[in-house]
Amino acid sequence: EGAPQAWRSGPWVLRQKHMFLLPGDSPMGYRLPLDSLPWAKPEDHVQVTPPDPISQLMLAVPIIALYFVSVGCVKLIELRRKKDDEAAGTDVATV
Repeated sequence: EGAPQAWRSGPWVLRQKHMFLLPGDSPMGYRLPLDSLPWAKPEDHVQVTPPDPISQLMLAVPIIALYFVSVGCVKLIELRRKKDDEAAGTDVATV
């Protein structure tokens, strides 16, 4: 038949190092800090790992390219505005 099954407890996360159970009128289970018990095994938790360098580069290259495209667009717009201002005879200071 094998070894008898025994009840085993999981790790308790407590505010202090020790837990004391004082006598009282309610059953022991009502007086234990059961909310402090983890509800999942550690191997069931999702492990969040930092992304690898290749995936970081795959995300960074398009963002950097879009940045330089936007800077180029702003320069073209500023050149067009300067040209239009010169043609109209108005003087606008560039920043």
